Amino acid sequence: MKTCPTCWRWTWTISRKLPTCYWLTPRYRNLVITPIPSFLEHMQIDVSGAVRLRHYRGDPRDKSNQQSVLPVEKAGGQILFIVGEDDESSNSKEYAKQALDQLRSHGRSNGRMLVYPGAGHLIEPPYAPLCYASRNNHLSVPLLWGGDPAAHTAAQEHAWGEIQKFFRQYLSQARSQL
Repeated sequence: MKTCPTCWRWTWTISRKLPTCYWLTPRYRNLVITPIPSFLEHMQIDVSGAVRLRHYRGDPRDKSNQQSVLPVEKAGGQILFIVGEDDESSNSKEYAKQALDQLRSHGRSNGRMLVYPGAGHLIEPPYAPLCYASRNNHLSVPLLWGGDPAAHTAAQEHAWGEIQKFFRQYLSQARSQL
């Protein structure tokens, strides 16, 4: 087990009956979020040999996984979710939808989502090349991130402008309240 400076802990558990892998146990002050179990048998191998992780995690909407859902309704600030519909690493659109539903169910309106068709997982600042797959320190095979080059590039350019607007709007307000 390794612990990194940001208080995230990597743990791997493989059981004979039910292979599960627990990644990143988030800790913040006294709050510890139990990771949602992942099922190795749900990992898919792409024709390139890269691993697609999109479907291997348990469903966060399942009642048995509710202890693993982040309490986003307690967030004091604004939240901007940026997701690519061609994300091969996680079902990020569904996770963001769930978080927004969770906010609304608690009467909160401090979140919004930008969805980019054809964009993959790694939506970075503009003009960074598309990283469709990459090596990982914890697996012996590359991980698939997804994304169509043209759609992903357009998403990065648009998202960067939206991120800057978001920061100008909400960081300026926060600074004036100090």
